[in-house]
Amino acid sequence: MDAPDIINSMPSEVVIGHIFGPSSTSFTNFMLEHWESSPFLIRNQPKYLEAPHAIFSSFMHSLTSEEALPKGLSSILREMVSCPPVALNEIDCLSLLNDVRDTLGSPIIYQQDIRLVKTSMHSKLEEHYFQECSSNGIEGPRSFSTEDILKCEGAYREGYTTAVRGMEFRNSDIAAVTRVIASMFGQLSVGANLYVTPPDSQGLSCHYDDHCVFVCQLYGAKQWTVYPKPIIELPRLYECLEVPQELLVQSRQILLTEGDVLYLPRGFAHEACTVVDLGESSKFNKSSVHLTLAIEVEPPFDVHSLSSLAFLPSIGWEGFAHIALYLWSQKKGSDTFAHDASGMLSISVNILHVAMRLLSSTEPVFRKACLAAASSLPIDTIEWHEKNQRATFKLVSDKINELCSFTDSLEYLQKAVERDDDPFHWLRWLQHLNGREVHDLDQDGLSRHDNLYDRLIHLHHHHCRCRSSGDLLFCMLFDEDFTSGHFRQYPVFTTA
Repeated sequence: MDAPDIINSMPSEVVIGHIFGPSSTSFTNFMLEHWESSPFLIRNQPKYLEAPHAIFSSFMHSLTSEEALPKGLSSILREMVSCPPVALNEIDCLSLLNDVRDTLGSPIIYQQDIRLVKTSMHSKLEEHYFQECSSNGIEGPRSFSTEDILKCEGAYREGYTTAVRGMEFRNSDIAAVTRVIASMFGQLSVGANLYVTPPDSQGLSCHYDDHCVFVCQLYGAKQWTVYPKPIIELPRLYECLEVPQELLVQSRQILLTEGDVLYLPRGFAHEACTVVDLGESSKFNKSSVHLTLAIEVEPPFDVHSLSSLAFLPSIGWEGFAHIALYLWSQKKGSDTFAHDASGMLSISVNILHVAMRLLSSTEPVFRKACLAAASSLPIDTIEWHEKNQRATFKLVSDKINELCSFTDSLEYLQKAVERDDDPFHWLRWLQHLNGREVHDLDQDGLSRHDNLYDRLIHLHHHHCRCRSSGDLLFCMLFDEDFTSGHFRQYPVFTTA
């Protein structure tokens, strides 16, 4: 069977209409007003013939009633096999297959593929149904047997939420939707997790995510508590996700019913339960089925995470700024660097890379998603998207020009030299851009200079008497056109 026969496709306008609403401006307004900045509720449109959950119809056919829900869930689980997690940075397919060959086609594995968890309404602590397999347990991975799957029905009746990851690999409708969303947001992939929660219970405890999430309510209802201020503004992947209780002041209550979609930017704390308080002592309890669609932004400094230009779409503006500087240095040409006998030009470029990295820790705009390869957009958003990309890149470059600190960069490099560390290990991924190597990182750049610190001190004294730290870094490039516009002429849509 050919691939097109087994892989569903779905027009982008259908997905956009189902999730963001039928208005031609719905998606544009969302991107301008809420993307990576504030939670947003998208109510099911009564006049829209097909509710958002209709695009997942083939998956929902067995989960359409309270009575059928536990058995329908068991039926779905019996058909599932283990789905090893694949990171966005995984480019060596043969190595990956070799690592997982012993588990391909095996039963689902607890923690990797499925979790059964509930949160006490009183203590607010999570509890796993299979205690020995919890993250703090002493046993290793547990493959689910038929008996374990039958236990899931009992766990459901005891108030445990069933959470299944990797749904984008397990159902053709879900796969088709995630492919469109990934294309819309310029990502390589979008993850999909399933949550089935029984009445009068809560699954996960209060937490925030290191990725943006679209919550698609497919069945029943769920009460969400969302805290209006982010715990961390635009956290990077794999950062600490602990929620300080003292920061959980004020909250917004949101009731999701079938067809509703809730957008949660990364960093915003939230929790959800199937206990719905309608006021005046009136409550109703109903089970809930929802999918979360996760959009991740890779950190730009992991040498393993960005080892190919193919991963440009998955980075933030911080990583893109490094790419822009790299392209600028390539535009200057190897001859220019070759005639720089003192090595100061190459050193200056590398110092600016360091300064940009340090600046990103305090400036959230550097952590925003760079929607570099966004496609499948509505026609009326194309012009806006290009203008927005250029405006964001101008803001990033302005902050680099104004706020980069030579002194902080010097201190960073000094400590690296004292520890005998490679100060540019986090920048090695640039070597893979167009198959070229970064100027001087492996030849006569900073990491190979025996008298590195002395040269930096000389450079510092030579310029700091008449330049501010931001201007200094740019003037060190010995070419004012970097700050007068050429740096900003490398937005993503001209480098593909």
